[in-house]
Amino acid sequence: MSSKLSALADLAGGQVPTDLLYIDDVSAGAAGSKKSTLNDLISIVTKNITDGALRFGEFAAPGLSVAGQGSIYYDATLDKLMVSENGGPYVQLNNVSNFFTSTNNGNSITNTVTETSFFNGVTGSAGSSLDIPANSPKVGTVFELKMVCAYATNGAGQTGRFRIKLDANTVADTGVINLQNVANALILINAEIQVTAIGATGAVFTPARFELGSSVSGVQTLTTAYSATTTGSIDFTVAETVDMTFQWGAASAANVALLLLADMVMKRRG
Repeated sequence: MSSKLSALADLAGGQVPTDLLYIDDVSAGAAGSKKSTLNDLISIVTKNITDGALRFGEFAAPGLSVAGQGSIYYDATLDKLMVSENGGPYVQLNNVSNFFTSTNNGNSITNTVTETSFFNGVTGSAGSSLDIPANSPKVGTVFELKMVCAYATNGAGQTGRFRIKLDANTVADTGVINLQNVANALILINAEIQVTAIGATGAVFTPARFELGSSVSGVQTLTTAYSATTTGSIDFTVAETVDMTFQWGAASAANVALLLLADMVMKRRG
């Protein structure tokens, strides 16, 4: 019997929902033989599983889905269900995906007037990346960036400038702002990079808030700067790296800024 079954023609992916499968309930003898269509067997998969839970074993990333299809797997490194849609890269299977979480402080930006990345010297948690994979955003996707930084200034009259970037494109810019005279204080940064167009000529709208305190705790005197800019000519068909930079107006060993904590998530609203 087994040799006859193995000799049958292979459907090779050509099956249709009305194709029949035959099931033999050995405990019921000949009367236990039944038939089912593929549609009935698979349309509600979990009705054929005792506790109704569909489980995935862990694997390394498989090939991407092809156009017009999607694929799902459980990632052995990230311990996350991942999905690839229409040939796009694998992302977490929910509407909020963690992209980056810092695990250490960044290098100090001090004694320089050169525009410098807050992420200089920063390591991300396992699986973290500041790279937005090619073709992953949809219109309506939001990349939410939250950062906590520390800073100190060399007396009154110091200035600085914050920029958020996607590769070479500046998507948020405070311009030169006056800084408080502080010895040790916090900077809280909240930005949402909202995708408004995709493809090789993509675009984003980025509302951002930069809040500079006068100390690390207690009632604060605040310096607050905003940026809300629409930026075009962003090529989402290639990977885009998110960056945040700072630039002092004057070089001094007492002018210091550094990253304490950073977190970026993707919210798939589109």
